[in-house]
Formats: sequence, structure tokens, C-alpha cells
Amino acid sequence: MHTAEILTMEETAQWLRFSKAHLSHLLNGKLRGLPRLPCIQIGRRKLIRRDSLIKWIEQAEAKALLSESQDSSPHAQKERSN
Repeated sequence: MHTAEILTMEETAQWLRFSKAHLSHLLNGKLRGLPRLPCIQIGRRKLIRRDSLIKWIEQAEAKALLSESQDSSPHAQKERSN
């Protein structure tokens, strides 16, 4: 494994265009509607595997697409109108 495959909190936050505080909430599973981003914790330091980050983005996209398709279904529209 190359060191470039491991990202620091700062590098991950920059990659996602998040603040480090927002990323911390994501790592701790405190953001509603988003899956927790897995990390490697060494003492107080948290590191993120680049492969895990890419998989997390794909999962978040899939969940968002599924949610959008369910919201636009005729059944969901009927429920909202009642």
C-alpha cells in the first residue's frame, strides 16, 4: 500500500470540499441521511483510505438516486397529496 492511498483528515476534507468539522461529523456517523465514512484511527489521528472514500461516494450517490426515484414515484406523489 502506498502512502498516497491514505488520506489525512485535511486532505479528505479538501477532496470533499467539506470543513474538517463537517468531515468529523461524517466519520462519527452524525450526519442524517449519509452513511458513516470508515476511517483508521491511530490515537487521536484519523486516516481515510482513498478506496474507502471512493466507495463511500458511490454509496452516497446510489442512496440519493434511490431516494429521488422513490420520491418521484406515483405512489409517493399520491401520499404527499393526501
